[in-house]
Amino acid sequence: MLASDLPFEILVHIGKYLRLKHRLPCILVCQAWKTPFQESMWSKIRITDQKEINGICNIFDDKYITYERYGRHVRKLILDGEFRISNRQLFTLQQHFKGLKGLYMQKYCLSHVSFGSAADWTLWSTLRELKIRLDLIRVFDNEMELLKILSCLPRLENLGIDQGENPGSLVFTLEHFELLHQHLPQLRDASLALELDAISNDDLRRIRSTTPAKNLVTFNLSSDVKDNRWLCYFAQKYPNLSVFNWILIKNDNIQQSSNDAVSIFSGLPYAFPNLSAIQMYTEEDADLQHFLLWKLFRKFKVPLNNLKYTFSASHDSPELLPTIIHECTHSLSSTLTTLTIITAHQPAMTRDISAYFDYCIHLINLNLVVADAQVSIDVLLTQCPSLIRLRLSGVTLSVGSEGMKQQVQHKLRMLQIAYKTTTANTFNYISLHCRQLKYMNLTDVLVTGSISPETGSLCLSMPHTHFEILHMHGVRFCSSNNGAHHGVPVNFIVLSQPTAVLQKPKPTKLIKTFFSGKPTTKRSIQYTWFHIFSNDIKLENDAYLMRVLDNKEAKYAKNYFRQFRRNTSTISAKVERSYHGQLTMCNWKHDLSQGYVNLMCAYIGECSVGYKNMFSKTFWSELAENI
Repeated sequence: MLASDLPFEILVHIGKYLRLKHRLPCILVCQAWKTPFQESMWSKIRITDQKEINGICNIFDDKYITYERYGRHVRKLILDGEFRISNRQLFTLQQHFKGLKGLYMQKYCLSHVSFGSAADWTLWSTLRELKIRLDLIRVFDNEMELLKILSCLPRLENLGIDQGENPGSLVFTLEHFELLHQHLPQLRDASLALELDAISNDDLRRIRSTTPAKNLVTFNLSSDVKDNRWLCYFAQKYPNLSVFNWILIKNDNIQQSSNDAVSIFSGLPYAFPNLSAIQMYTEEDADLQHFLLWKLFRKFKVPLNNLKYTFSASHDSPELLPTIIHECTHSLSSTLTTLTIITAHQPAMTRDISAYFDYCIHLINLNLVVADAQVSIDVLLTQCPSLIRLRLSGVTLSVGSEGMKQQVQHKLRMLQIAYKTTTANTFNYISLHCRQLKYMNLTDVLVTGSISPETGSLCLSMPHTHFEILHMHGVRFCSSNNGAHHGVPVNFIVLSQPTAVLQKPKPTKLIKTFFSGKPTTKRSIQYTWFHIFSNDIKLENDAYLMRVLDNKEAKYAKNYFRQFRRNTSTISAKVERSYHGQLTMCNWKHDLSQGYVNLMCAYIGECSVGYKNMFSKTFWSELAENI
């Protein structure tokens, strides 16, 4: 096949991957290549300032002629900047870009008087995606004017509406939603940032008989909800909804009680029968409204498997986090596979929140980003027996009193701990009961444990663990000996793992050119010594660093710890330390008397130890998806 015989669509697709300077010569190759490569050059246009929009819409400007000639090739138009487009200018754009598939209008773009309602939107009836933000709009009956525009776009599949910095400018009633779906029968993805008005008695009668919007599969709602019964409407209107993202803004004027909404649920034939993922965010004191969802899920056995819940809690509601954990896991215990709970301003918890987890047989991915909470890893893993990936941030992690007596084996393969405290016994438990663990990431974690008076070792024993990847960044260690409140900092770390060396047998006297026996394997221990130090001990919140000891330094440290008890009996000179208890690098020998951490593993494939995390969150997210 000749290059000139390639299909039009393939040439356009190829052009999307070429830089502009490479597309221009392609236009001149032959007549068959001219149009497709022109279209690839003009597939997306971004307009960012008033001068540019004025030139495009001015009939006496050269830009006007250019866009009039080639604008039919544009498929995506992005209006991104703090400039105003008048109705006349918008009409000119509609004439230039008649084949448009996607339109993205940022704040301040549309006229604040009519926001484009006087232009001819039927010229853009080809639109498949519309993202529009309405700021400082001052139009009578904004909602109906907006719906009038949408009535000209029957092919729209993806809609985003944001009232922006003008709260209260868009208040949708149930009738507005009905008209929206009448105008947009192909709508699959809706993102709405607006307010929801109260449900009337007439609306309640319409809920059960509403025509389902069966094409909608993703719904993002950011709203100041005035009536809990909207949930009933959404549950009936969107039977094929798969993903629901709900941002609930604080509202002190809820007009209906939770009991009223629950009574209406009882009369519904179904509710979210295909919902698989939901993300929720609530502001302070709005969280209780979400508890309606749990009652709804329990009653109709909604097949939800992915839940992300973000909320803030006041200091007057310490029981909110345990209640949410219990309600989430109890309502979805038979279907939930991924659970993420994120809190802000959470009061300190004195009780173990892991005890509030219901038995979740299918949960494989758990992310807890909570402040000042207590978690017993043995209890958590027992309640979630299928857990493979666990990420904990802000929690104090430990092992329960009966944890080490257990005989059960867990399925955990990835563990991430960040920004709080854990104990040496926790790692001992993990190695013994989580023998499938392959990936561990510790970030800004304080590990506490007891120092042996004989060897000076704070032992993190993980002899059954074969790490493929081990990352430790910003990790500190403290000895809990002598009942010290903050602990004594331990600034030496030794990573030790067995190594196998193949040894060839010695040749015999008779046959010196051949081996007289089979090779044997000699096992030894590989040690890597690290020291945590500070560059500037005068700083209150110093950034401590970590380095690898050279062979001479490591040998000195080994000899010191061989006779640790005798060496520590000698009074050493006092030296100034940093806020976290580190010395400068040159004073490293003064840290020997405080012991060392011995992390013993069966195997470590890739290891990264230090203060700065060289691996992004994206790295671990992508890794988690592939496990």
